[in-house]
Parts: sequence; C-alpha cells; structure tokens
Amino acid sequence: MWSLREDTSWSQKQRSASHAARSSSGVRTGNAYLFSLHVHPLLTLLNSFAGVTADMYADDLSIIVKGQSREVAIPTANMVLQKLHAWSQENGLAINPSKCEAAWFTLSTHTESDYDREGKWPLVVAGCQIPVMTMGHRELRSFSAWISIHD
Repeated sequence: MWSLREDTSWSQKQRSASHAARSSSGVRTGNAYLFSLHVHPLLTLLNSFAGVTADMYADDLSIIVKGQSREVAIPTANMVLQKLHAWSQENGLAINPSKCEAAWFTLSTHTESDYDREGKWPLVVAGCQIPVMTMGHRELRSFSAWISIHD
C-alpha cells in the first residue's frame, strides 16, 4: 500500500562501508522500526475518529469503519481516506490504489442485497475508486477466515 518516493538505495561496499547509489526502479529499503515510528502519528490520527480502527503490519494498513448502514459508513470511510491521502502526501509517502480493497460486512437478514447497484456509495482513495466486496449474513455463516496479504 505504501511506496517511498525517493529513489536512493543503499548498497554494501567491501563489508565495511556503505554508500548511496541511485536506483532507477524499485523502492528504497529502510529500517522497519524507523518506518513504524514515522507512521505512528498516522495511526493515532486515524484511530481518533469515532467508529474507526486502524492498524498496520509492516507497510500494510487495515482500516475498519463501523456504521449502522452503508449510507453512514461510506462517507466516514471516504473522510478517513482523505485524511490518509493528505497525511501521506505531507509525509513523503504515496498510496498505491491498485493494492487497495474494501469489504462490506453485514449481518442483515433483509431480502434486499447490500450490493451498491447504482454506484451511490463509491469508496475513493487518491482519486481512484476502490472495489467493494459485499459479504452478507449468508456468506458469513460459512466464512471462516479471509486474509489479504500484499507485498
């Protein structure tokens, strides 16, 4: 989900000294602890909103937004994603929308589907619409675990 904008990578030279080397591709490798310290204020910001829980593992960010309905949850989620995008730009990080995904979980037993047929509730990050997967009460009965891992 995250990519550093700077293109300097570090290479080992003769086992005792290192130097900066320009790289035309890839992402700069850094210290995971320093990255965690750098993004900790982002987690504090995102977790400050009511009904929002954010957590990270390495550079993967998960955001959970609780709401009584899609009409309530999606605007809140979009506001959180706007804050995420702004914070990322201010702090030299970029969001990769192609690695973003969302799931709408509901325990509703209503016969009407929660699928957004009319596109009334788009979820948007960094100007790109995120596909939303819907899991209703029928799917959740057989749902044991759904894990998404991104490199």
